Formats: sequence, C-alpha cells, structure tokens
Amino acid sequence: MSLRSFTNLSQTSGKRHLHSYHSQNFCRNQSPTSIPKVNNEVPGKWKTSPCALSPHSCMNKQNGLCCARKISSQNQNFQPPPKKMPFWKRLMFVSGVAGLLYYIFRDALHKKEIESEHTRYQELNKAQLGGDWTLTDHHGNKRSSTEFRGQWILLYFGFTHCPDICPEELEKLIEIVKMFDYSPKLLGFTGPEEDIRTVCKKFRVYFGKGERDENNDYIVDHTIIIYLINPRGEFVNYFGRSLTADSVYKSVAQHIARYNELEHSGKLDSGKDKKI
Repeated sequence: MSLRSFTNLSQTSGKRHLHSYHSQNFCRNQSPTSIPKVNNEVPGKWKTSPCALSPHSCMNKQNGLCCARKISSQNQNFQPPPKKMPFWKRLMFVSGVAGLLYYIFRDALHKKEIESEHTRYQELNKAQLGGDWTLTDHHGNKRSSTEFRGQWILLYFGFTHCPDICPEELEKLIEIVKMFDYSPKLLGFTGPEEDIRTVCKKFRVYFGKGERDENNDYIVDHTIIIYLINPRGEFVNYFGRSLTADSVYKSVAQHIARYNELEHSGKLDSGKDKKI
C-alpha cells in the first residue's frame, strides 16, 4: 500500500498539537530499520523518521514513529555569511595600493623632468648663448672663465657706481650662495670697454651709458639678470630681478640635481666642451 500521510500543525486552546494521519498497515508492519535515512531525504518531500515527540503526543503509540514529516529546503541550502576582512587589514591594503601608485607616478614624473632637462641642454647648445671669456679680476689678475670648470657659477652684469639696483642684486647673490652652506666668494671682473662688450655680446646683455650731470656723474642702463653656468661652462638658466633669493635657490638646486643625474647616466658628453 502506498504512503498517504502528512503532518498538520494547528493551534488549539493555546497549545500546539501534531496530528499524524497515516496508513496503519504501514506503521504496524514496518520496522524502524526499514525507515529511510535522513541523509537520503530530498527537500520538499515526505519521509518517515524516528518520532521526536513523546508517546503521549504522537498518535502512533505502537512503534514510536511519526509516519511522515516534511523536510525544509531552506535548512538544506543555508550557507554561513562570508567572513569580512578586519578594518586594519583593509586599511593596510588600501594604503599599500595608494603608496604603490604614488611611487609609480613620482618615478614617471621624475624621468620626464630628467628628459626635459636633457632636451633643454640640446636646445641651449643650438642657441649658442654664453661662452668663454677673459677679463681682469678685482685683484688685478687677468683670468679666464675656463679656470672655473667643475664649478657652478652665478654671473651678474652690473655697474660699480649703481646707486640701488646692483647692490640689491649682489646682496641676493650672497644670500643664495649661503643657502648652499658655502661661504660667499664674490669675484669682480672688469677690463677695457671693448672686452666687456665682447663678453656682454656672448650673453646678450645690453648696456648703455647715460649723459653726465652737473656733478659729472652718469648712470648706466643695463640688463638686470643673474645667469647660471654649469661645471662645463654652459649657460643653464637666467633669473630676473623679480625673483626672490629663495626662488632662485630652489631652481638652482633642481638644475644641479638633474645635471648630476644626466652626467651619471652618460647623456652629457663630458669629453667635449661647448664651443662658441
């Protein structure tokens, strides 16, 4: 005889009762060993199982079995929620990724700056600005710019009797040099007017002598620029009057650092001096 049974839960007088309807022949004739195992149950189907109720609550008092119960499919498919990564681990992961991206960005930016400096030197060589010169220093010694190879030079063209601008620019030069922890070593150079004009022409510096006044004084109008010369005697950059000493210092420091990297990488041809 086929199994025709089901369970029904209802509320009666505030108490929950289990009513079991079953085939008496099945319950009486089947032994507990013939009841299907729980492991073989299929969600949503009716199966027999050992009774979990007391003999007084179950209508099948002969063998203590409930002839039918329904399996919950929800319990069969239940999966525990995935464990979340601790906050400090997530923070470390995000910080690590951000740090890596920043390092890649800075490295790419640095390489671009070095390449830009290399291109700058190539363009300046084409412009042919600057060059070697020979003048007399303030000790009366005739000297050449080639004596300063291997050193960085800040070069300024001024007028010895200038009332205000030239002294201010010389003070700026002293302040810049001090920022590099060097004692300021200023050298003054002069010479015949023709020699001075030759040097000014190399650096494209303008100067013009004004008319004398009643006291026989005169003013010289000239270019107000500080030139930066690298250890190879090459012009690198110039700085106008409007720039502060701190701004000039930072720019010079960057040029020095980039020059050292270019020289170390072999991109600068140290065996050839610039010829003008």
